[in-house]
Amino acid sequence: MPTPREPITLAEDGRDLWDRQPGESAKRWGQFCVYRDLGRTRTLKRVAERLNVTHRTAQQYAHSFRWSTRAEAFDRHMDEQWVAAIQERQRRMVQDHLKLAAEFHGKAMDAITSLVGQNLNATETVRVATAYSQLIRFALGEPDQNVSITGRGGGPVRFSHVPATEDALRAELDEAIRHLARKHATTGVDPYDVLDLPE
Repeated sequence: MPTPREPITLAEDGRDLWDRQPGESAKRWGQFCVYRDLGRTRTLKRVAERLNVTHRTAQQYAHSFRWSTRAEAFDRHMDEQWVAAIQERQRRMVQDHLKLAAEFHGKAMDAITSLVGQNLNATETVRVATAYSQLIRFALGEPDQNVSITGRGGGPVRFSHVPATEDALRAELDEAIRHLARKHATTGVDPYDVLDLPE
């Protein structure tokens, strides 16, 4: 059984708290890593079982090598890494959505321009423009509609929601383009072939 000792002094040389500390042997650091890597459900009982030592011995190691403080620092670090990864993913997703929306915009504008000479009516123009507008709003995370509900003796209450999926917006744009294709006798072709109609 190890002899009780004062807790180690944590390094102040820039190394992370979960790294090997001054006065900590490779073996003791490895034991700390077992504790650290058990995650937020870690307990001294579980680490004692893993290390094949008594619970009392695990308590002494934890005290002497400040396992709790170091593991908490590691958990905070992992939380920060997770949040940063999510933020980066969201940033890339917004960029991808905006790029896709710009491509749709170009195709929709080309289609509208090419169909103007074929007596495109205002309703058809609005359908394509609306689908494009919804895609842009989805990419920016803005609500695509507001719903007002009036309750007993109360004024309107507004609820907004963002469309469930990008696929729903694509489906709306596809439907608008298919409608234009049918209107101008181009059925039986890919919906986006209508975008290549001659001017």
